[in-house]
Amino acid sequence: MQLRSMLCLDAFRGHLTEKVKNNMKDLKTDLVVIPAGMTSILQPMDVSVNKPFKEKLKKIYSQRLCDPARELSQEK
Repeated sequence: MQLRSMLCLDAFRGHLTEKVKNNMKDLKTDLVVIPAGMTSILQPMDVSVNKPFKEKLKKIYSQRLCDPARELSQEK
């Protein structure tokens, strides 16, 4: 007997295609969709870890992009 699993996804349409649903069914995986606007309540790791990480990364990227001394060509 294969154990069932659960996969939590946001409401992005690409996650909810028939192909994805069928693949998850074949894998004995139940899909659970986090409703739009509920991330802060239902996904605490997204708020406490992912959001600060993305903000820091965006800041570093923006600083690098705006730096007039940066190399415009790829390193060889």
